[in-house]
Amino acid sequence: MRIEIVTPGGDLSDAFKVRMSVFIDEQGFTAEIEIDETDPVAHHVIFYEGDKPIATARTFPDKNKPGYYIIGRVAVLKDHRGGKMGLRLMQAIEKLARSLGAKGFTLGAQLRVSPFYAKCGYTATDKHYYEEYCEHVYMHKSSDMEIVL
Repeated sequence: MRIEIVTPGGDLSDAFKVRMSVFIDEQGFTAEIEIDETDPVAHHVIFYEGDKPIATARTFPDKNKPGYYIIGRVAVLKDHRGGKMGLRLMQAIEKLARSLGAKGFTLGAQLRVSPFYAKCGYTATDKHYYEEYCEHVYMHKSSDMEIVL
């Protein structure tokens, strides 16, 4: 397995392949909201098995919370889940955000997968919202809490 970091303005086609498969084909979100204006300015991590992209996530500064980075669009192809791939992906995206100066992380988790993020050290807030039909919850974590595999 190899990991690629894509800096702002880089080629995101492999990240989009994973996200389209997970969020659109599998979960039914619309393509119009999946790729957005944040993608070109965010840093992305892409995991590969051979030449095939299998997981991705992005991070960018939280303009409402100085020192914090937002982590989002966390996606692992279905046939690669269950073997700690999600934990490895979160570990990699947090490491990248720390290298950019993150003092903490925020994310909007689909409510049904919020226990996964809790396993990664995130704490849920009481702020919930809907993205299309899916309930999400805001979660946060300080950058000094590292994920242990």
